[in-house]
Amino acid sequence: MPDVTQIIDALRDLNINTGNGLIGEAQLLDPASRAIFIGLGGTGNDALRRLKRIVHQRYKNIETSFRFIGVDTDEGEPVYNDNERKFYLALKDHERVKISHENGSEFFAPDHRNLLQPHIKSWLSPEVSHEDCKSGAGGFRAAGRALLFNSADSFRLKFRDDLAEIIRGAANAQVNVFILAGIGGGTGSGTLLDTAYICRGVMRDQFSDSYMDRHYMHGFIFMPDINTARPLPDFVRQYAL
Repeated sequence: MPDVTQIIDALRDLNINTGNGLIGEAQLLDPASRAIFIGLGGTGNDALRRLKRIVHQRYKNIETSFRFIGVDTDEGEPVYNDNERKFYLALKDHERVKISHENGSEFFAPDHRNLLQPHIKSWLSPEVSHEDCKSGAGGFRAAGRALLFNSADSFRLKFRDDLAEIIRGAANAQVNVFILAGIGGGTGSGTLLDTAYICRGVMRDQFSDSYMDRHYMHGFIFMPDINTARPLPDFVRQYAL
């Protein structure tokens, strides 16, 4: 887990309480404005929990206007110490989308590779070993992407349902989607682009081809220096950057 001080410093410009929030104050107070925040990987989910704490401290219309979705290959919520709990608000079970495979690292075992779809096998490097992916994506960008592909329907349905909920009764609502991801590991860097494509496809289905005129997607990417508290092995830098 990145050092709490580094996370806070990296999110300073995103802090709604400082007036530098993700959306202008007038927009957030507008009942016709909605937002979905998506965290990818360890760093992205840490940022999401921090942002969730800030939003809950400031705004009252949480259930009608906001949704939080955490996507990660690691299972379970982290255990925070007393100081960290002041800054993070844990995600609820229904706010989390686990993209880890039911058979764990065996998803990348040689025998299982023969069962993968051709479009996945075409870019999944044989160097991504099940021995290296015993915990999540193991720092491999291709592993994170493959696991998202394997669970793409789960994420798409979650995003679709959350989108439908926040615009219910507010047909003219403007929707902002924020994707938070670190690129110092395998999950965030491996799922970032495809997550954006999935969200765009769902939004296009919901709002028609003219959706970009009123609905927006934003990406906030955390560079590897946010993880300096956790020295990265060479293979992480090689495959994730």
